Amino acid sequence: MNFDIIVTDWKMPGMSGMQFYEHLLDTNTALARRVLFMSGDVVNDVFNEFLKRHNRTCLTKPFELEEFRTAVAKVLKENKTE
Repeated sequence: MNFDIIVTDWKMPGMSGMQFYEHLLDTNTALARRVLFMSGDVVNDVFNEFLKRHNRTCLTKPFELEEFRTAVAKVLKENKTE
């Protein structure tokens, strides 16, 4: 199964968003490039470094619908050639 985009929180019970992303990197690299993070919590330095290293975006909740649309469009544009 393939998805156009995966929107996930970076803090989840049982598995962090970083762990989820790293699992995708190991199992489906193309799908990992389609991950968009969001969080209603304070994003720490470790997560910020992770986002930079993997060139991922994290929307801070609450966010405006237009911010979400822009972030989704960016992910889709980055993956348009697949």
